Amino acid sequence: MINTTILSYKLETVIGEGGMGTVYLGNHMKLDRKVAIKVLLPEFANNTQIRDRFINEAKTLSKLNHQNIVTLYDFADQDNNLYLIMEYVDGTPLDTVIEKVTGPIPEVRCTAIFDQILSGFAYAHKKGIVHRDIKPSNIILQSDDTPKILDFGIAKIVEG
Repeated sequence: MINTTILSYKLETVIGEGGMGTVYLGNHMKLDRKVAIKVLLPEFANNTQIRDRFINEAKTLSKLNHQNIVTLYDFADQDNNLYLIMEYVDGTPLDTVIEKVTGPIPEVRCTAIFDQILSGFAYAHKKGIVHRDIKPSNIILQSDDTPKILDFGIAKIVEG
């Protein structure tokens, strides 16, 4: 799929893989802006349940606008393939940060990071969205220690 064009986006390199999809670093060709493009794996193209989950992730992210939650820019259904076009977050997964640390992380740093993570989850909960897959690998820590919550693939929208 590398060098494939989806809408105005070009897929450049693989930056992640999961159970439902592959995430590519992409580029908006007209704006010259980096994006992350999550592509549903081809083996799920005709699986209605998996496609619905992927579409649910797009709908869920479209309801969220918070500095600690990855932003959805666009969604595409092209040639029976589904694509989520999202903010590219340049950083390190929190699980990797934790693995690489030698000794305790200073309390002040931990508190600042987790306050922001909790702010993102509190915002999502106020919008009636429960993430349901909270783990360090679903949080990217940017170089300035700003965390971004990713992967709302199994999130649930709670009405009420």
